[in-house]
Amino acid sequence: MTLCAELGNMLAVNIATSLIMDITPPTVFVGQIYGFNQVIIFPIILNGTHKIHFILMIEM
Repeated sequence: MTLCAELGNMLAVNIATSLIMDITPPTVFVGQIYGFNQVIIFPIILNGTHKIHFILMIEM
């Protein structure tokens, strides 16, 4: 799970290089997510059989 969290963090840094935002250390969530204005989930399929979710949480 740590590898997936770090992969998500690397993707977020690449996306955020032209934006002003805070980037947190990788976090692994289990269950429901509360307290954010918007949550966008990007499913990523690896090798056609494994699935991870890149989750972008927006807090205003």
